[in-house]
Amino acid sequence: TVAAGSMGGISLWDAASGSKTASLSIGSDRIVLCAAISADGALLAAGAEDGGVHVFEMEAPYQRVAKMEAHAVAVRCVAFSRDGKTVLSGSEDSRAVLWEAASGRQLYTLQGHGSWVLG
Repeated sequence: TVAAGSMGGISLWDAASGSKTASLSIGSDRIVLCAAISADGALLAAGAEDGGVHVFEMEAPYQRVAKMEAHAVAVRCVAFSRDGKTVLSGSEDSRAVLWEAASGRQLYTLQGHGSWVLG
């Protein structure tokens, strides 16, 4: 499965066939700029232009398990830790933030970047 952001959501595609398998909504019309799937394939994280980060289960019905009001401006990258328990979001606000994936609890803010944090 591969994921691609769009206005208001994320499309999931079967990489072998090229078929669209699902559409996930973030609950607004803001553009999803980045997405990542955990190594075990269980979760998907998406970052939006409004600064939000959304975490979804990767099995139907694709429930959102966390929504983080992460940044004041656009989230430009998201990534999972190897074990899938932590999500990193990077933003135009020059900050990277580490989150607990399952709950959305903020763990750390990593500051000191000179510009946007990109993946």
